[in-house]
Amino acid sequence: MNVKKRLFADFFVLLIITIFVSYIFDIAYGDVSEVGDISRVRTASVGSQLYSDEDIESAIEVAEDYFHKYFGGCVMTDIHYGGDEASQREAEYHKEYEGVILLYSDFYTEKQLTVGGLADNSYYPNFNWIIVKKDGKWQHLDHGY
Repeated sequence: MNVKKRLFADFFVLLIITIFVSYIFDIAYGDVSEVGDISRVRTASVGSQLYSDEDIESAIEVAEDYFHKYFGGCVMTDIHYGGDEASQREAEYHKEYEGVILLYSDFYTEKQLTVGGLADNSYYPNFNWIIVKKDGKWQHLDHGY
């Protein structure tokens, strides 16, 4: 009987500790989103002699999808085509692709992130997205400054 009481007491203590740690973790990290928020993003229209509006929209969608999937704890506020000159400069480094579109986005980070390399509670303007066309399909190649 003494062993049963001891096991029950140990189990109860372990349960209380688990609940307490979970509570502290929730206070510290709050509602950290596991995905990037693209619900508030604005898109500015920038004309192009190189790419159709459909190409640019497809490239923006690729960048937004990547952000949504991999930038948990971040909120994108703006994304736009970087212009023909910037895209042509970037294409010089990526001649193996059918097309290269350079995008710029603005976003901010929240208190806690699920993505490394970014600071909490910070604003990132003109963040680069390199979107390339391969086999007729736009895809993410790289991002950053």
